[in-house]
Amino acid sequence: MKISVADAYKSLNEDYDAVLSRLLGRENLVVKYLKMFAADTTYEQLSAAAEEGNAEDALKAAHSMKGMCFNLGLLNLGTACSDLVDAVRGGEYDLDALYARIKEEYGKVAEALDKCLD
Repeated sequence: MKISVADAYKSLNEDYDAVLSRLLGRENLVVKYLKMFAADTTYEQLSAAAEEGNAEDALKAAHSMKGMCFNLGLLNLGTACSDLVDAVRGGEYDLDALYARIKEEYGKVAEALDKCLD
């Protein structure tokens, strides 16, 4: 069942109105950027790096995803990415646990986007 973009944000407990405001009230821009996010391969790069135990490459991918997420108001996923970046930079981390949280949040976002994007 197709849902609205606003309902997709609501299902993720994110603030759609803030994103819409940032993009000057133009829902078509929100949709455009969400489609770009959905087609982006950074998550796959992050997954591969995490599965290989390559913290540096995971950090790079997570840093890139963090920016995309925060710009799109996907704060839960962005925060999970930010936590990985901060932990790896700090030198004390459990890459598997950090990636597991990102994987969980990404799954929620992907499911919501599948329901609202053509």
